[in-house]
Amino acid sequence: MSHSNGVIFYTNLSRICALAGVLLAFSALIAAVGAASAHAGEPLIAAPQVSQGTPLPFSRPATGLQVSDLLQLTAKEAKPWYQDGIWPLLGSALGTTLASVVPITVVYLQSSKALKTAQKQRQTDRVSASLAEFYNPLYALMTLNREIFERAGPAVKFDDFSAQQAAAEIWQELKGKVILNNQEIERILRTKTHLLSAGDSMERYNELYVHVSMFEVFQKVPTDLYSNFRFPVDILPHVERMRETVIKDLVYLTKGTN
Repeated sequence: MSHSNGVIFYTNLSRICALAGVLLAFSALIAAVGAASAHAGEPLIAAPQVSQGTPLPFSRPATGLQVSDLLQLTAKEAKPWYQDGIWPLLGSALGTTLASVVPITVVYLQSSKALKTAQKQRQTDRVSASLAEFYNPLYALMTLNREIFERAGPAVKFDDFSAQQAAAEIWQELKGKVILNNQEIERILRTKTHLLSAGDSMERYNELYVHVSMFEVFQKVPTDLYSNFRFPVDILPHVERMRETVIKDLVYLTKGTN
């Protein structure tokens, strides 16, 4: 597992744990409210159990306790609304829930940030590979072939016979270099097209692929059919433009990360 994939895995795991914690806290709140509601239905002061024929306590002359005295005692024991009924339990449950939600929220935000960082790193890695493994080598190889053809290719003519003969001999040596370059171009087009930039397509390279594949054959067997497999003159400017675009993308992605 790569570093970026590992970060994404543990980020998603943290999100799942955070969601589970929120659900548990919410369930605890609901359970507390239910328990408090059930408790609220119970009488605050249990009524005394009396048997038939037994006089009530306040009816006994010895105590001297009258009904008015009981009312005054009840008034003295009255509590504020937040300390009475379901409110204490509800407040406790709400406090527990908030105590759970706050750290869970922190974990969620941290995991979201880590996920965004990992996604950006994956995008940066892909753009970097696109430049290093596709556009840079392709541009360099085609540029080198162009320089060889323009300076020492078979189309270069000299007025002096000896100079022309020397140029022909040099071309026979350089032709092997061009063939090697073409083989490398063919390998890149065969194995690295998954690294094409978003604004590029394999169709733009079809003619180039056919040309580099057939060049060596027509160097061994010269024929007029070679004119059907000429080098596409617009491909090098296209690769140059795409390469510049990928470089800009890479600079944008890496800005502020170093």
